[in-house]
This record gives sequence, structure tokens and C-alpha cells, in this order.
Amino acid sequence: MATRRADDVAYDTGVPTFAAHSDTFRAAVADWVAQGHAEELPDAGGGARRVRGRPTMRSLPTALAETSGAEVVLATTVVGLDVTGGRWHVAVEEGRDAPSTTVRTADVLVLTCPAPQAVTLLRGAPGLADPATLARLEAVSYAPCLAVLARPSDPAAMPAATGVAAAPRTILADATFSAAHLDGDRAAAARYVAIRASEQDGVALEVVHVHGWRYAQVARGLDVPALRDDTAGAPLVIAGDLCTAHVELPDPSSAEGVERAFLSGRAAAALVGPRSNEEAGRWNR
Repeated sequence: MATRRADDVAYDTGVPTFAAHSDTFRAAVADWVAQGHAEELPDAGGGARRVRGRPTMRSLPTALAETSGAEVVLATTVVGLDVTGGRWHVAVEEGRDAPSTTVRTADVLVLTCPAPQAVTLLRGAPGLADPATLARLEAVSYAPCLAVLARPSDPAAMPAATGVAAAPRTILADATFSAAHLDGDRAAAARYVAIRASEQDGVALEVVHVHGWRYAQVARGLDVPALRDDTAGAPLVIAGDLCTAHVELPDPSSAEGVERAFLSGRAAAALVGPRSNEEAGRWNR
């Protein structure tokens, strides 16, 4: 759920819309709509109503973070993890221009980053996670996506099919094309995508920016709502859209990344705090 500004235009560069399938997520979406942080799109038929953040996709998680009271730190890279005295020590580089390394401590660590990044962090020091946890994370796989931000070469151009002035847009390339060009000449790939879209829309488009999402869609995830591991002597919880098994969803394959992440976050919250090994084992299965 990302947004990027270019030439005073806001482009949603990640998931363009999402849908709610579970009762819990539908209730949350209804609250967000009522608060003005999201809006339902006109019903196109054939499934759940589509929803988007208002006014941009990033606006929704930003509003949730602000109302939660949580401290959100941006432009930050986690460069190391350790556990000392039963507490997590997280080494982070903060700042864009002249980054400095600081250490933050916590009783519980919740990792929601893509699995390969989580594995890299957890393998940075011995004993931070059970080998079985690491093996499960290493089995998670993703499909990439190239997001091409484009605008009409002629701002006044109007496709004959709609009679409405063409607007700047984000074009999401499919997984096969994205995988073939993610680590190549992205600029050339973006131009090709824009040309194809121009042919389809009848309006010449020019590329503003291209962003590569290496971990855009979970192809194979963890078959748990969230995963707790106490190996390090301080609770570690794995959560996020990589967790694909949720009892609230009769058909887990129908849930999209935004809903999976939301439900996994709730499951992670239930795992945080003192908990017996039996209870933790039941969750982790």
C-alpha cells in the first residue's frame, strides 16, 4: 500500500485496490470508510466490493499508525539483531543523507518483512530462531512486479472510447514479465510497458518512474496465521501477508495480501505476551 509523488501527482505504486472476504476484515473496512480513510468503489459485480485508501493507498496505513499512538520511524534499515538479558536488541541505521547506527531494545520482536529479509536478519547471530522456523521461512516464495508510473505525453489527449481526458496512471506488469526484467534494464522494460498500454488505451504515454517490487505477491506462504518462536529467550513473532492460513477464510486462496496481513497482525497480537508452550504450539500448527 504505497504511494509516490512525482511532478505533484500522487501515484499508487503498490496494490491498487483490495477486497474484504472475512467478517473481521469487512467490519474493519466499514470503520475505515466511515472515518474517511478508505472508500468503496462502484460495484462491478462478480465478487466482493473493491476498496482503496483515501485519498491515496498510503493514506490508510498512515491514518491507522497515527491513531494507534505507535512510533513509526521511516528511512530506517535494520542491520542486526541480538538478544541480551531476555530483551531484543535491534541495530538500525537511521537517516537518509548521513545515516547513524543506534540500538533499540524491546521485550518482543515482531517481523513482518518479506521472508528472505527475515531469514537474513535471523541468521546474523546464532540462536535467534529455531532451525525449523528458518526452514519454513526459506520455503516461502514470491512473484515480483514492476510498477510503471506513466502520464499522457499530451495532457489534453482523450481516448475515443471514453471521451475523458487521460490521467496519469500506474501500470503493473505481470509476474512473468517482471521476473524477466527486474534485474535488467528497468528503464527499457518500462518503456515497453508504456508503449503497450498506449496501444491499448489509444493515448501516448511516457514513463515517469519505474519501481521494482521484488516481493510483490506471495506465491508460497506459511500455513499459519502467525508464528511465535521463543528460541532466543525473548519472544519472536513472524507475521504479515506471507501467513496464508486463516480460520476466518473458508477459502484461503481467495484472500489478498492486504487482508492476509491484517488478519495476521491480529493473530500476532494474540501471540504477544506470556503464553504456555501448549498454546504457542497450537497457534504455530
